[in-house]
Amino acid sequence: MKALSRVIIVGQPNVGKSVLFNRLTHSNQAITSHVAHTTRDQNRGRVSHNGVQFELVDSAGFAKTTDELNKLAISQIDSAVQSSDLVIFVADGTTELNNNDLKLAKIVMKSGLPTLLLINKLDKREFRDDFSYYRKLGFENIMQASAQNGLGISDLLDEIINKIPR
Repeated sequence: MKALSRVIIVGQPNVGKSVLFNRLTHSNQAITSHVAHTTRDQNRGRVSHNGVQFELVDSAGFAKTTDELNKLAISQIDSAVQSSDLVIFVADGTTELNNNDLKLAKIVMKSGLPTLLLINKLDKREFRDDFSYYRKLGFENIMQASAQNGLGISDLLDEIINKIPR
């Protein structure tokens, strides 16, 4: 059986990575919570869109922490990115970017992998739709969506299948 392309979701805690994972995999496999660092282990699932299938990986939130379990989860992000074909970098469109966003962006950029920057939480009143603000992360492909209610998800899936190897 031919291996599926692998797409990894990365970002800080509580930007909507697990909600996005559940939306794309049509499952409730990933635990979602308003409590940071709920996802510590990677979740893996299969996504099918327009006849194309790929493996989706939900990673732990990237943030500086002193908790040993979180340190281990974060250390797995770099190796997981390296074994992927495409990265979806999720940022919260209702909050300011910070140093952790910039550090994670450097890790992703260093991989040389195609990356989609997804500005999430489009459905929120506080959503910042100024793409130029997010360009400081260094990514060219910027999209917006609401993982919670599905806005922009079809466009995201179309872009994923255009970017992954088949």
